[in-house]
Formats: sequence, C-alpha cells, structure tokens
Amino acid sequence: MKHLVRALVAAGVMVALLALPVWAQQTDRSEMDDWLKMSQKQGDIPVGTKITMQNWQQYQQFMPLGMIKLFQGVYGWKMPADVEMD
Repeated sequence: MKHLVRALVAAGVMVALLALPVWAQQTDRSEMDDWLKMSQKQGDIPVGTKITMQNWQQYQQFMPLGMIKLFQGVYGWKMPADVEMD
C-alpha cells in the first residue's frame, strides 16, 4: 500500500511539473516583440529614483517583461499597492 501511495504521489508531481510550462505560457510573442523594441534603448535611471505603483510606467523600459506584468496585475501575482523600489 505504501508503494502505491508513493507511486501515485510521484505520478501527480510529474504531471504537475510537465503541465507547468503550459500554465505559465500566457504571454504571446507579440508582447515579447513589443518589449524588445521598448527596452532596446535603455539608458540609465537616475540614482535615488523610487519606482512606485504611481510612476512605474515611465520606468518600464528598464524592467523585464515579467516585472511589467506584475505591475500591471494581469496574473494571479501582482505588486502590492505600496511597493517602492529604489
């Protein structure tokens, strides 16, 4: 019985791990292309800049696409309302 339970748990974990990339694939290629165009001429953020929910859009060219999605709040995870990044 122990072996059956272990086998079932192992099979469940394998199915979940194999399905993970499918669940995570919610960004289409056009979004990635837009991000690449936007971020290709970055420049520098001034020292002492604070990025918050109120001003993050003006600094999105410096952010990876995943961070932009967190600020947008389009997925289950999102940046908290009081986020402040130095």
